[in-house]
Amino acid sequence: MPSRRHYDLHRCRHLPQEVPWPCLQHSLQRRLSVAFFYSKSSTSTLTTSDQLFHLQQGSSSVNEYTIYFRTLTAASSWNEVALLSAYWQGLNPEIHAAMALYDDSIGLESFLQRTVSQRLAACQPPVTAPQPASVAAFYPVPEPMQTDTTCLSRAEKNHCISLGLCLYCGNQGHLIRNCPVRPPRPVHLPELRWDPCDVIRWSEQCYDRCLSNLPLPRSIPVHLASTQVESPEREFTPEIPAEYAAFQDVFSKQAVTHLPPHWAWDCAIELLPGVQLPKGRIYPLSIPEPQAMEGYIAEALKQGFIQPSTLPAASSFFFVGKNDGGLRPCIDYRQLNPQIIQQPYPLPLVPAALEELRGARIFTKLELRSAYNLIRIRAGDEWKTAFNTPTGHYEYRVMPCGLSISPSVFQTFMNEVFWEFLHRFVVAYIDDILIYSRNQADHRQYVQQVLQKLREHSLYLKLEKCEFHQPSVQFLGYVISAEGVQMDQGEVNAILEWPQPNSVKELQHFLGFSNFYHRFIQNYSSITALLTSLLRGKTKHLTWSPTAHKVFQRLKTIFSTAALLHHPDPELPFTVEVDASTTGVGAVFSQAV
Repeated sequence: MPSRRHYDLHRCRHLPQEVPWPCLQHSLQRRLSVAFFYSKSSTSTLTTSDQLFHLQQGSSSVNEYTIYFRTLTAASSWNEVALLSAYWQGLNPEIHAAMALYDDSIGLESFLQRTVSQRLAACQPPVTAPQPASVAAFYPVPEPMQTDTTCLSRAEKNHCISLGLCLYCGNQGHLIRNCPVRPPRPVHLPELRWDPCDVIRWSEQCYDRCLSNLPLPRSIPVHLASTQVESPEREFTPEIPAEYAAFQDVFSKQAVTHLPPHWAWDCAIELLPGVQLPKGRIYPLSIPEPQAMEGYIAEALKQGFIQPSTLPAASSFFFVGKNDGGLRPCIDYRQLNPQIIQQPYPLPLVPAALEELRGARIFTKLELRSAYNLIRIRAGDEWKTAFNTPTGHYEYRVMPCGLSISPSVFQTFMNEVFWEFLHRFVVAYIDDILIYSRNQADHRQYVQQVLQKLREHSLYLKLEKCEFHQPSVQFLGYVISAEGVQMDQGEVNAILEWPQPNSVKELQHFLGFSNFYHRFIQNYSSITALLTSLLRGKTKHLTWSPTAHKVFQRLKTIFSTAALLHHPDPELPFTVEVDASTTGVGAVFSQAV
């Protein structure tokens, strides 16, 4: 069936308003002759259902195939979903590639019309249209769970092509198929064997559009990454530095598969009095997900991470895709979280933590493996984490993702583990650890002390995510070096390529995303005051003005030239800048370098 993502890429309006009688007569004769041809070529003993089930386009055109399909649907008792499936299965592979971007929820008739229109548009030569005086390019919003994009009109496409601009990002020097910021389109036409979940053969579309940068042989089956709960293994695994070879057990992948013991830091789930227990429904799963779910449930039961539940509370279970192709199991705790008494301990402030790095020149970044699963649920609270699946009712024995208290619980645990190292040479933020020092000798000693603490508390690291003895590292959205702190260039590019907001929600997304780096922009609040004013009140519609557009573009320009934030030096004088407000007090510390 077509992809669930709705990309309305082809807007074809080629039907004339007036049809001459000879053309109409010829069209009727052609339609009747096509139906007669298909009926003669079909076995007379086949029922209408059999003919629909075995219908194939073959050497016929899309128009001829669609005409005969309509004659069969008139005599069929199948519902629309079954008819749409039969029509889709009978199309030739090259039509699959073009129509896989359309959502099947548009209905059977609309899908038939779009199939024919798309094929007609693909066969026609491009039409040169007058170029407008100015054309606004549309860019994709780089945010999670994106399922739609803005389409360029034919005039806008022609204008971009004439200027040599990419139809995706609007920049020069490359075409859309080579765009460096364009994510791969979800178009795949492999031959699959569902029983063992293997790919028999990747199609040319897969290699051209999605697998061009992967060193995969074409002669052997490739295991389906989309059915794996764990991320695909990397072909290149970094080695543990020689000076830390004695801590090889801290990087173990197998140790995290064992049920951890109860600690003093177990996750306690305290509920408000008189709460209503969550009653989650069972979410439908896509084709590869049932097998992934069964594998995850079987593995988690074997490891002891979950156990069957008989109590009435239950939340919903579903999967979300990872960037590397795996599937992440998630529990929908949105009904449970408001009923939980929240932990009083907040997460540390990242900017304040980064100020401790002054004078540091060498950095090591560590990331824990399966961090939350290393914390047990307090005995007796397991039933509160229960979830429903199509195959059973289960509850967690380890702390799952999705609970509102999970980050605070784990941060408290990390602070207890590294309490003697914090504010000296360690920054710990949930499962990310940064070690910093002024010289190599101290740094090796610090890293060994941290690894020893991890060993003592049965915590394990992802070697592929660790970086040792680096002059610069990416940490929590920042690039940290001896010179200071910079914005992550990937995040900056996302801001620069952000399209003009067309709704209140889109503007909220933009301001929320850019506000993360407000410390790098002088007078950020004053610059964004006009945009923020558009969100006041209970307005549901965004009133975008030329002035707002200028502020939007100015903010992008400022982000592209944002300066480096130097580490504060307590030996140098500070300047305190205070506002002149009569209703409040605000101040900013700055330092000349």
